[in-house]
Amino acid sequence: MAWRWPAPPFCWPSPRRRCSGCGGTSMAEPTLKAASVATAAAPPDGPLVPPVDPWIGISRVEAEVGLGRSTIYRRMDAGSFPLPRDLGGGVVRWVLSEIQAWKAARPPVPPKLRGESAPEGSPRGRPPKARRGA
Repeated sequence: MAWRWPAPPFCWPSPRRRCSGCGGTSMAEPTLKAASVATAAAPPDGPLVPPVDPWIGISRVEAEVGLGRSTIYRRMDAGSFPLPRDLGGGVVRWVLSEIQAWKAARPPVPPKLRGESAPEGSPRGRPPKARRGA
């Protein structure tokens, strides 16, 4: 078999070392094992396993949602934030997909709070404080 460019992803023999994929030592004419080629191209047997959903700690939850620790725990007590899973030994972690679903369910910010222009005649910001005795 003549050498072709680019090299197969599992075989790049060197004159000094044997290739772990095919055992070849010459760059001019590598030999490929049929078994390694078959396993590289064969689909996996059995059902496909979905990707593992990562567990995240409180510091990552804070960074994801932009809320402080005490606010997160207050909202958990009120039932408006996803609860963590107990992993034992006093360790709790949140499921990342649940946190992302909670973020996606948040209502959009009204235009007045986004800084867009308020309707004509409406005051912007907080009304001035009333002065005493003046």
